[in-house]
Amino acid sequence: MTLREKLGQITQSVWHNNVSPAVIQEFGIGSIIHTEGPTPGPNALDWIDKFDEFQNAALQTRLGVPLLVAVDAVHGQNTFEGAVIFPHNIGMAATRNLALIQRSAQITALEAAGTGFNWTFSPCIAMPKHEHWGRVYEGFSEDRDLTTEAV
Repeated sequence: MTLREKLGQITQSVWHNNVSPAVIQEFGIGSIIHTEGPTPGPNALDWIDKFDEFQNAALQTRLGVPLLVAVDAVHGQNTFEGAVIFPHNIGMAATRNLALIQRSAQITALEAAGTGFNWTFSPCIAMPKHEHWGRVYEGFSEDRDLTTEAV
């Protein structure tokens, strides 16, 4: 792997930031993420088609390394209109209902895969100890045992 290919593989770009199949092939981008902004289309097939187009470009590079297509779906596939959005992890863990937590994760996985993603940033296994941390709500609990059971 050349230095240029290594740099491409460690690059994650927002999908709508002028990323195209040509850019993926030229720079060997390793990952794209969709967090907000324009969507690939109004329905799931539009999303799958767009991300398949990117994936095919990645597979045609010299190395043929598959593209990671990411979404920040910690509490649901929140970038697709109509997908289920769940309470954040801290709220889910407060219920102590581990079956509910597991079911919400399964639904999120189905909806993420159903819109073309092969990587989600979930579950978040952080154990927040200080409420001033800006993402405390993404952790299940500061309790090690509860967090272990929840993930």
